[in-house]
Amino acid sequence: MRPPRSCASDRDSSPSFLVGDAAKRLSQTGRLSSRHRVAEAMLRRACRLSSKFATATKRHEIARLRGAVNFYVGSLWEDPGALDKETLARLPPERTRLQSMQKDQALAIVSSMHHSAKALGAEPRRPRFTGMAVLCHGVTIEPGRASFDLVVRLSTLRPREHITIPARKTRVLNKWLGRPGARLVQACALLEKAIVVWVEFPEPQAREGGDVIGVDIGINKLLATSEG
Repeated sequence: MRPPRSCASDRDSSPSFLVGDAAKRLSQTGRLSSRHRVAEAMLRRACRLSSKFATATKRHEIARLRGAVNFYVGSLWEDPGALDKETLARLPPERTRLQSMQKDQALAIVSSMHHSAKALGAEPRRPRFTGMAVLCHGVTIEPGRASFDLVVRLSTLRPREHITIPARKTRVLNKWLGRPGARLVQACALLEKAIVVWVEFPEPQAREGGDVIGVDIGINKLLATSEG
């Protein structure tokens, strides 16, 4: 799974496996600290963590954050337009906090549905999003304690309120964190029963010999269906 684009600035005081605030969107290239403005190619790998250790109240808050995408889809479907300042002014503020990525996802879904319907000569139907809701604001991932060796803190739709999701590192996550210079990006994607985080690490030198070669062609095209 390829992460969306964003920008994450490093903090010198952060633990070695944590990086930045992901203040905008996940980028395809990393940034060094302000003392080293040399661009360095970075790779990212997605790792899934179980959210089964969250309480029922916290799972409800996660569902509300995921539901923001459908909220924006519904708003755009009923009153087409960009989700700019004028559009947001007609939406309740308690539903529009910390959700720039959800707005972008909703715009892409609605736009894709209209383009698909036009290409097929069909009547477009309002899509319903059931996938991952990406959060790049109000996310903090930090070391945990005891058996819960990682915690994910999320800002809720209410000001100054946060929830803490205890998690356990997986074998896959530890594998990527074991890479030289590996860090966890301060962003996540929410699923119904899981949280996806991204590990960022410098791109290794290209191999010029050996018996095996791997090719990553990436994702060229995406299709949004009526199910999101």
